[in-house]
Amino acid sequence: GCSKEDDETTPIQNTISNLDSDLYGHWRSSNYNMVLSSNGQFVYWIDNSGLSDNGGEWWVEGNTLVLFGNNYNIGGYYSVNGSNLSWDDRSWTKN
Repeated sequence: GCSKEDDETTPIQNTISNLDSDLYGHWRSSNYNMVLSSNGQFVYWIDNSGLSDNGGEWWVEGNTLVLFGNNYNIGGYYSVNGSNLSWDDRSWTKN
């Protein structure tokens, strides 16, 4: 009954809690685009290029932003200040 349903939903809630709400939104760095959603999903693409298209799950561990993608994974130290984000050796601006 109720307890079994609660057990099944717990892992999902734990995953989504490891997000930084300051990162929600559409970020741009030159022709790079990254959308980080509050449901823990991301989309990543480069304008006019299909080579780096990616999507999947994202989360934060300490000061590390992780994109766990369907095509490839990226992780690295991040620093966010309002609409400015430093991550993956790039400066990003919230679109």
